[in-house]
Amino acid sequence: MGKTDRILSGGITRRRKIVILILLLIVIAAVFAQIIFRPDRKADLKVVVSGGVQGRLTYEKGRSLGYEGISSLKTGRNVLLLDAGDCLGGSESAETGEGLGVINIMNQAGYDAMVPGRLDFVYGTDALGKLRSQSHFPIIAANIKEASGRSYFEDYTIMNVDGVRIGLTGVTGALSSETAKSEDLTIEDPSRAVEEAIKKMGRNVDAVIVLANIYDDAELSQIASLDNVAAVIQPASDKASKKKKGSALIVSPGRYGSSAAVLDVNVTRDKASVKASFADTSDISEPEKDSSTRQAVEKCLADMQDKASEKIGTIKISQEKTDAGLETEAVTEAETAAQTDESSGETSQSETKTAKAAVHNEETPTGDYVADAMVAAGSKYGVKAALIKDSDIKGTLRSGDVYRGDLNALFDDDLYMVVCRITGGQLRNILEDSFRDFPKAADFLQVSGLTFTYQSGTDIGSSVSDVTIDFRELQDAQTYTVALTSDIAKSFGLDSKNSGKTIPMMSMGNTLCSYVSGRGGSQSAEAETSAEGESSEDESERINIQ
Repeated sequence: MGKTDRILSGGITRRRKIVILILLLIVIAAVFAQIIFRPDRKADLKVVVSGGVQGRLTYEKGRSLGYEGISSLKTGRNVLLLDAGDCLGGSESAETGEGLGVINIMNQAGYDAMVPGRLDFVYGTDALGKLRSQSHFPIIAANIKEASGRSYFEDYTIMNVDGVRIGLTGVTGALSSETAKSEDLTIEDPSRAVEEAIKKMGRNVDAVIVLANIYDDAELSQIASLDNVAAVIQPASDKASKKKKGSALIVSPGRYGSSAAVLDVNVTRDKASVKASFADTSDISEPEKDSSTRQAVEKCLADMQDKASEKIGTIKISQEKTDAGLETEAVTEAETAAQTDESSGETSQSETKTAKAAVHNEETPTGDYVADAMVAAGSKYGVKAALIKDSDIKGTLRSGDVYRGDLNALFDDDLYMVVCRITGGQLRNILEDSFRDFPKAADFLQVSGLTFTYQSGTDIGSSVSDVTIDFRELQDAQTYTVALTSDIAKSFGLDSKNSGKTIPMMSMGNTLCSYVSGRGGSQSAEAETSAEGESSEDESERINIQ
């Protein structure tokens, strides 16, 4: 037996002992290296968070920071800029280039990550997926998986700040189960997905920030209680908020760019602590006009303006009645001039936007046409009926060629469509409420897929009768899928916060453009354009007022 193979008293050969000693030295050296190169593992950083911007691109004093104001907060060293979702939809400007315009702005602003919200899916999962290749930052949603189990978006990213590693992960409740199923995607439990993402990051991450575009307080609290989570960013809200949950802070920025959340994060070897404040236009002077962010904003607005002259199609529509029904405001000369010039096809979008359009207390051909477009847009989700306030339609459609600018100018920029699952009783209440101030016209509804009778002089609650939906008698206890505008949905508590019950769609301008161009769904204008845009429904009365 050689000397090197001699068995020691402990039963270990000398060679093995040498190997073990070498391994121990390597481990000790690694520990010392960690101490030498990261002596304190300490850093202070600022995290700026926007959310729910929805196309508020420009700085407006007292109203919105815009992307110029938001990007101006990313100054100094060790600053991260994040978005809590709902930035690529919800308005005509946000949807420019199917969200590419905003992505380009966010690239110039220096965003580090975003989580998709409900309005970021208005053009579909594939369209959002394609934007990943255009963005300079990751789109994170750890709980959306392909059928193979592979993540559709990024699970997480790790940012190195002065030797301190900050883990960013995100989850979303934005994708409807119907859409996920149709695209062979699955939606995992958000808390479990965050927990798995943290495990993948490993032990060298010093603190984790979670972008959680979900509205369930119990789920948010569960995420906040996970190990190493320092902050949870929830969706933007009308009033910015912050609250402590264990050692983590749950923060919500202001919607429409009204305010950004500013987190001061202090990371040490033992813990991470977070303090939050909020910045609005009172804290920021008007940004420099020559910034790269401003230039990207101006390009997006210019692209939107260029598209205004794009011919969408040709329609044929009955003329509005001019001698019947109450008009709360007369049609102004500006509005008349803003309508399509049938001889030249030219449109003044800006004039239509500022015009005081007539508001009717009766069914109109324009209202019928717009409501039909909403049914078509929601047809893939089973929508059978649609409702829009007449006051939300800012002009009158006329037969002939129509241009994108004409159609977008009919609606406020931030009015969009929502697909809702509601009971017949809820639908009946919406109809009843629309007659609360009748014959004043402010809340009068234009409808599609519905017929009903209103008995004037009858108390609200029992004034609407003979209601049919999809040619069948309305059943109060039955659940129906209907299309509403975002303002109606919000008024009746049916907005996008109710996960699984609503599906936000495109802005009303783009909804109508898709319909006229023949891309709006099974009942779209594809057939209409070949027949000069004649209505797909008969001309029978939908609303009977007695």
